[in-house]
Amino acid sequence: MKTAAIFSLLLVASLFLMNGCGESTNQSPCNKPNISAGTECCLDQNNNGICDGSYGEIVQSKSVEDNFSNVTGFKHWGHMPITYKIENEALEKQINLTKTAFSKIEEEISGLVSFKEVQEDPDISLYYYITPKYDYDRNYIYAEALITESNDSMNLTIKGEITFYAGGLMCNTGYPALEVHEILHLFKMPHSPLTNSIMGRYAAETSADCKITKIDPEYISCLKYIYSNGELEKYTIFKGEVKGPCYFPNVVYEEESEYGCNNGWYQSVTKGYCCPNPNMKVVNDICVQNIIP
Repeated sequence: MKTAAIFSLLLVASLFLMNGCGESTNQSPCNKPNISAGTECCLDQNNNGICDGSYGEIVQSKSVEDNFSNVTGFKHWGHMPITYKIENEALEKQINLTKTAFSKIEEEISGLVSFKEVQEDPDISLYYYITPKYDYDRNYIYAEALITESNDSMNLTIKGEITFYAGGLMCNTGYPALEVHEILHLFKMPHSPLTNSIMGRYAAETSADCKITKIDPEYISCLKYIYSNGELEKYTIFKGEVKGPCYFPNVVYEEESEYGCNNGWYQSVTKGYCCPNPNMKVVNDICVQNIIP
């Protein structure tokens, strides 16, 4: 009986120690890619140990570098190269157009902006679909660009994604206008009202009429200013006047209104354009007075 009692005590003690070791491993009861969050589970797809937040979440999970901190007032990436990953299967044509777009941007910004393909944890995620997408008015959507993570206190873009639909389009000139257009949106470049601007709303989507061969000078100037850390393109000359960096006299700021015009410009008779005087229309990218007989 005495031996049995000692054996029972040892058994209880061993079970207690086993339970204690089990707790010390801190194994999560949640299945990956979920992690524990208090008494619940949350999604952690990027495996950084922090619950994934909504789009626009300020990232505090890791140190954030800013190699362009001399530039203030402009949302920007904090490092180069910017990495990208093709997240799903895609047509070879789509992939080639996108890679050509990255190369064109590097070339036209004189190497101040650069890109690198990676297999995990990219800055930019790329998705491709053969079928088209439609908006509420049944209009085609050919691509969408979205900044998915940012650090607003440092004015930094952390991550973004671009989704291409309907197999991709190529400008009549052979320039990858649609792809460059969407990539530049992740650099916070605004739309332009000019028909054959790289940032024109519909220029890249009307392939047969597209005449785009390069990025517009004002966008190149702005990107050079930001990614030279404020050393280049500090001033812009417009109509003989000296303006500051990243000056876009013709752009449409969609955040203010769907077709709003700023800086003393007026909505043209041709929907979606801004002109220097009221009651003007756009003909071949030039604002002319709309004369009513």
